[in-house]
Amino acid sequence: GVIGKEVVERYRAFKAAKVKARNLSIKVISPDHALQELAAKNPCISEDKVHILRELLVSMYERYDRYMQEYLYNHAPPSLDGLVKVVKDHCERISEEASDNFQSVRENLPVILAGVFAVWSVMESKEIYEQEGREGLVVTRPYPIQVLAILRMLGAEREKSF
Repeated sequence: GVIGKEVVERYRAFKAAKVKARNLSIKVISPDHALQELAAKNPCISEDKVHILRELLVSMYERYDRYMQEYLYNHAPPSLDGLVKVVKDHCERISEEASDNFQSVRENLPVILAGVFAVWSVMESKEIYEQEGREGLVVTRPYPIQVLAILRMLGAEREKSF
């Protein structure tokens, strides 16, 4: 109920348990599982489009994990300012290079999303991460479904343009 939610949000030990449970549920919904469900519920999505989404999703998680390794797991304390600067620099460089080139924008979309999600993860998790002995399971991660939803809203699986 309402009191239970308040307790979970107020006391860090409960918040850590909540994040751990959330992250364990993410493992059940792997990127491939999310793509299979998406294809099953949307028969109009071709195999080619599913393949494009898979590549973008895998690329996003690879970059996300590198950001998290470099700016959270290898830092004590975590370096949010450094991460934000790197993400902004990447976005500026990408916007200059890819202004009207759809293919270039699509190829760089995982980098942008990984940066946004990494900043969000560090902001959400850095305090509890430090308090829980730098345990990775207390770091809030994006669900594959969230990433796929954004990719689909942006039309990233399309052949020619957004």
